[in-house]
Amino acid sequence: MRLVKYVTKALAIPAMLIAGMSLTHAGTGAEATIHSSAKLTYNGGSAYAGATVIVKLVAAPTTIKVDTSTATIEAGQNVQFTYTFESNANGKDDYTLATDSIDNSGVDTPTISFADGTSVELGASITSAPMDATNVLKIPAGTMDMFDDNDIVRLSDGSGSYPGTYRVVSRTNGVVATTNANGDTLPETPALITLVTVTGSDLTGVPAGVQVGEVKNVVVTITTGTVNGGAVNPEHVINFSITSDSDSAAKTKTADSDNNEIVITVEVPSTLKFIKEVKDSSSPDSSYVVYLESEPGKDLTYRLTVINESSAIVTGAVVEDVIPNFTTFIDGTITLNGVVYNGSAPWSDAGMTIQSINALTPGDVLAGESAVITYQVTIN
Repeated sequence: MRLVKYVTKALAIPAMLIAGMSLTHAGTGAEATIHSSAKLTYNGGSAYAGATVIVKLVAAPTTIKVDTSTATIEAGQNVQFTYTFESNANGKDDYTLATDSIDNSGVDTPTISFADGTSVELGASITSAPMDATNVLKIPAGTMDMFDDNDIVRLSDGSGSYPGTYRVVSRTNGVVATTNANGDTLPETPALITLVTVTGSDLTGVPAGVQVGEVKNVVVTITTGTVNGGAVNPEHVINFSITSDSDSAAKTKTADSDNNEIVITVEVPSTLKFIKEVKDSSSPDSSYVVYLESEPGKDLTYRLTVINESSAIVTGAVVEDVIPNFTTFIDGTITLNGVVYNGSAPWSDAGMTIQSINALTPGDVLAGESAVITYQVTIN
């Protein structure tokens, strides 16, 4: 007998209760076997004819949630977000995760990885008969593989509410409907899914037609990019999508829902060193120190060093200083990275904008580099 596949439409049923919640409509689980036979009797004999239909998977966009939508982290560091995907289909489906959009403001593109890869399997079914044992659901016979042991599932009441979450602890296959030798249709014995309550109340009185969908958490790790000085407040704005492999139209984007777009504020690391030292300019053997004894009339050289020990660019770096008490500045002695500097002095109103030797933009101190200022004064 040839099997014909078709997609069933939702069937209206009377309002029923799922742990105190109302059910508004029902569907049929994927891979459910619809079998029936008709019998003809006539003088001198009888005959029967049967037909079988297998219900197809109807792909559906998943529901997406994220544990938090904002984070503040230093450049080059990792931050993790936990996304929860909830199946709304009538059967098991595979989905592909992807980065839907990235908006980088003042920071280079981040690195993104999914903990278990970009493929997500979500089990699902529709209850095929009312339950008669607490936390034991009945789904179409032969479809126990719609779920795996230890899957976490939720149940829809048909109006967007869910009584809790449950873990699959065992599965028992059923027997599909058949026709006996007399031409009579023998009803199916549903498959059984035994659950243990994770959150919420135990399940009792669940009717037929309730969607049961797997809930799966996926950890996304984002390594923030290098601050490039292109914005005052560097940040990443990232959106993801999850698309059914069986139907590309069944796609959910995080940007389509509230609180699912993540914004990462990227900070310049605080691993900067700033050192001020002095030496006796008139002594060829003098070394830079932080404490020095000298005499009136002696020339001193001050050295200011900014060291960037981070993996990110420091931008907008300005050094401010004052001419030390009891000294007179020696004109033309300011240097930056060993080169005579003719810009604003550290004691000017705007301060002195610095940059490391390989930086192209004033104010930038590149990762792993330093900027060095020197100037000379005479002790009065």
